[in-house]
Amino acid sequence: MGVVVQFPRIQDRPFVDRHARLMASFRPNKAEAHLQRLLNGQAETMAKRGISASVVAAELQAIESAIRAALWRQVLLGGGSP
Repeated sequence: MGVVVQFPRIQDRPFVDRHARLMASFRPNKAEAHLQRLLNGQAETMAKRGISASVVAAELQAIESAIRAALWRQVLLGGGSP
């Protein structure tokens, strides 16, 4: 049986878009550092809630992918959600 994560961050569009906009305003190395801090914080929060390491890893990958996709939309299309 699959595990359901309550309130997955990738469904929180303002969260994803906000971090993509922030990253777009930073230099590349600062943007990557920001993303890593964000992911580390999300991992800690999920671990404290008792979510298994494998589910945490999958969620972190999904969050990173969603933010990077929004970042590319921001860079290529000049902002806004699809």
